[in-house]
Amino acid sequence: MFTMNRYRGIAGKFIGGKLYVHVDYSHLVIPEKTLGSAHDLLMQSGRAMDHNVIVWDTRKNVVRFVLCREFDLLAEPEVGRTISVDLDTRVVGPEIEYRQVWHRKYLWVMADYKGFDVSAAEAWAREWHQKIHESPNGSSRNNWFKQLERWGVEVPK
Repeated sequence: MFTMNRYRGIAGKFIGGKLYVHVDYSHLVIPEKTLGSAHDLLMQSGRAMDHNVIVWDTRKNVVRFVLCREFDLLAEPEVGRTISVDLDTRVVGPEIEYRQVWHRKYLWVMADYKGFDVSAAEAWAREWHQKIHESPNGSSRNNWFKQLERWGVEVPK
């Protein structure tokens, strides 16, 4: 059975060279210099935005600030608004809206997180993972729901 653990046993999901973590825990798993430099460049750009998720691409040295409005509300939220900061070129990208679906968000927080029921989120991920025998489709909420239905998994309300 495939299992995923929190990054360094703390918080975050590390996959494909990228670390996905809730902003409340980002300082615990992303080097201070990386996080601080990205934040400073974002502020200097004049395009600072509210954000609740940090995605650090360790291969490209890019930090993405994300406002995922559904993070605490849905089992698999859509990404939302993002701004990327390239730490090598010091370029702050444009604001982009993404509709892909994120899976296993319980990994991005610690067990004591108060925004959603972490145990229930982990149980839900375990449930669908045991029934779906292919990679989860995160291209859109509609495609994700179709995949759940195809494998006989009840679509969450």
